[in-house]
Amino acid sequence: MKRVSGFVMIASVVGAALLLLGCQSNRTPAQSPGVSSVEVDFYYHPGKPPTQRFVKIDGHPTVLQVTRRAAEVGTEVTATGDEWVVRVGKYAGNTRVGTLWKYELNNDMPKGAPNLVHVSAGDVIRWRLQ
Repeated sequence: MKRVSGFVMIASVVGAALLLLGCQSNRTPAQSPGVSSVEVDFYYHPGKPPTQRFVKIDGHPTVLQVTRRAAEVGTEVTATGDEWVVRVGKYAGNTRVGTLWKYELNNDMPKGAPNLVHVSAGDVIRWRLQ
């Protein structure tokens, strides 16, 4: 039996490791099934950059459910069951001066209340105090 020097043995092990690493995929590991995120932006002041949050979701929650996970919100429920955001953090709308929290979903104004409109992974919700 032939004896292999320590240097040759180490070089062989390092070479094999490099070969194995070079053959592996460069993909990033996938998230667990069904878990993704939605971007939620809050525009508190006109002309200022938004506060941006990313909320992990599973399934198809509503805009309001995701918004509640992104910030502390106050809501009002109408007689028809629509639930509207009236406060985000310390910033409340004021109907006397005509400011309300309005939202967009993927750059569109949805036709329903935020407790009725569902979101999917990759969606962007933008809240503006106007």
